[in-house]
Amino acid sequence: MSKYQNNEVTPVAHQSRTAELVLGIIGGIFGIIAGLLAMTIGGIGSALETSGSAGVSNLGVACIIVSVLAIILSVMVDCKFNPNFWTNLSA
Repeated sequence: MSKYQNNEVTPVAHQSRTAELVLGIIGGIFGIIAGLLAMTIGGIGSALETSGSAGVSNLGVACIIVSVLAIILSVMVDCKFNPNFWTNLSA
C-alpha cells in the first residue's frame, strides 16, 4: 500500500488571519490617500485648464472606491463563510 492511498482526514487547526487583515487595511488606507492625491492633482490640472485632468480625477475616484472595497473584504477575511448569508439577510 502506497503512502498516497491513506484516506484518513486529519483536522487542521484554525490559522490566524491577522497579517492579512492588517495588510488589507493598510493597503486600503494608502489607496484612499493616493486617490485623494490624484483627485487633488486632477483638480489643480482642471483649474489650470490642462487636457486630461478630468481623467486623472476619475481615476482618483475609482481608486477610492476600490480601496474601500479592499478594506471591507480584508475585514471579511476573518469571518466564517456562511453560504446562506444572502438568504438570511433578505428574511
